Amino acid sequence: MPDSDLRILIVEDEPLVGHLFESVLSEDGYIVALVATGRAALRLVADYDYSVGVVDMSLPDMEGSEVIRLILVERPFMKILVVTGMMVGVMQGLALEAGANTVLAKPVSPNELRAAVFHLIDPANHWLATAPGN
Repeated sequence: MPDSDLRILIVEDEPLVGHLFESVLSEDGYIVALVATGRAALRLVADYDYSVGVVDMSLPDMEGSEVIRLILVERPFMKILVVTGMMVGVMQGLALEAGANTVLAKPVSPNELRAAVFHLIDPANHWLATAPGN
């Protein structure tokens, strides 16, 4: 189960997708902020320390790759999960080159989102060692 003080930033301009991601991750106990533009994301990153950013590659004001680069200038240890519906192979290369850790293709199921975010936060699955019965 996630720490209740871990912050997740979602940068997604499609309202239905953004609200779904926000709902899923909030239910999991994360503190979630949802914005629809790169500029709004950069303002929040300047003020808050996020564990993970979930970034769409196609935003109305900036390219996702630029948002990722600028986020990582401000918060170099922040993990970035890219979710894209555009030419996944091409976008994956751009996202990884910009500094993203993981890329998922839309549509993304709630369980895929949960697993990707959790893996970025705890890549060794340390929670398994402390789970009841272990």
